[in-house]
Amino acid sequence: MKINSIDIKAFDFTDNEELDTLIKEWKSSALTMSARTSGSTGEPKTIEIHKQYMQNSAELTARHFSIAAHSNVLLALPLTFIAGKMMVIRSIVNDWNLIITDCSSNPHLPDSDLKFAAFTPMQAEHLVETQFDRFNQIETVILGGGAISNSLFLKLKKCRNRVFATYGMTETITHVAACELKKQSESQVFEALPGVEFHQDERGCVCIKAAHLGGALFITNDLVELKDSKHFLYLGRFDNVINSAGLKIFPERIEVEIEEIINAPFYVTFTEDEILGQKVVVMIEGDESNFSDVLKKLDSYFLQRVDRPRAYFFREKFNYTHTGKVIKKYFE
Repeated sequence: MKINSIDIKAFDFTDNEELDTLIKEWKSSALTMSARTSGSTGEPKTIEIHKQYMQNSAELTARHFSIAAHSNVLLALPLTFIAGKMMVIRSIVNDWNLIITDCSSNPHLPDSDLKFAAFTPMQAEHLVETQFDRFNQIETVILGGGAISNSLFLKLKKCRNRVFATYGMTETITHVAACELKKQSESQVFEALPGVEFHQDERGCVCIKAAHLGGALFITNDLVELKDSKHFLYLGRFDNVINSAGLKIFPERIEVEIEEIINAPFYVTFTEDEILGQKVVVMIEGDESNFSDVLKKLDSYFLQRVDRPRAYFFREKFNYTHTGKVIKKYFE
């Protein structure tokens, strides 16, 4: 079927009302469209984005990833947020054939010639475990909306297709940098898309200037190791950094290190301490009685390390964003 000139193949999608509303909004005379932020690092909010910048972004994606007109592309993301909206708009702008499947944590992949698809890391984790062959048939895959764990990174490096981690946010209309995982050894170094430049502010956070977004400067809270104006290594969130006895500790780095020890959702944060100022703690989802062996392994792993966790706390259930990211809170 076709909705407003897009060739839609509704593989597993019965309610087109939200899609139709989105397309009508795009086709309207309004100069902007609204989009919601995810709320993983603060309260969710709605922002207005210029349609011309959305079109520029859509065209840049097609050029950068070499996705030609009439290519089959997959929508497996909710239309509520920018990533899902942009898959539809890219299809309109670039004359792609949009195949729609469910936007669950393990979306069903069609057995067809897919040139391009976008997933969250959580979706990719499930897909490589349950639908590896079909996942491998997708020519180009981009991942966004959360960090890629080390275990998933190693699995994706074995894929035959092109798989990219991407960096971006709602304000930058999805990705402004990408990292092809096959070309990485251990660290994931992001490379700017054409027309995008990076620099750091006094905090060490990356600032983004993008020609396709009108040359505006986007100031982030993302701490990076800047290689040059086109490349950086992501370190973590400025607002997550723990200052313990004068030592700056990046929780995201510790999380990557111990993800294979803790076989459950968890995150690293801090609590106030009279001596250290802030001390590292780990929040774990589950019942403490099930983690006695895990805690012993963690104590052994961090032996003699100054950045070791000083306590472990357990919660029955965390809150999550739509992309599967834990909504982190400081210790309560």
